[in-house]
Amino acid sequence: MKRKSTLIAIFISAGIYISLALLSQAQASKENSLMVMQPQAGPFILEVLPYGKDALEPFISSKSLSFHYDKHHRGYLNKLNELVSETDFSALTLEDVMKKTSGKAEVKDIFNNAAQVWNHAFY
Repeated sequence: MKRKSTLIAIFISAGIYISLALLSQAQASKENSLMVMQPQAGPFILEVLPYGKDALEPFISSKSLSFHYDKHHRGYLNKLNELVSETDFSALTLEDVMKKTSGKAEVKDIFNNAAQVWNHAFY
């Protein structure tokens, strides 16, 4: 009986320890993701990541995620905002921009950038 009580106490202690460690790591990741974003001009904005850039390690490094998010995603978004400024597309949702520009050669740059923004946001 004493052995059973000891094992239960060990498992409960381990569970509490692991829970506290995970909460601490989640808080650190959250604080890491709360970076100051540059103001953006245009209808489409780069959302703040809901997790720290190191949250996907070791599968995706924080360096890779930063490069992907800060360079590629932001680049497509800024170009899209530039292309749609002072057009009717600026009042549409991202999905509607893609629907209205799909397959139309005269607005292929808008479609390509809108699709890349959507793709990177989905990622």
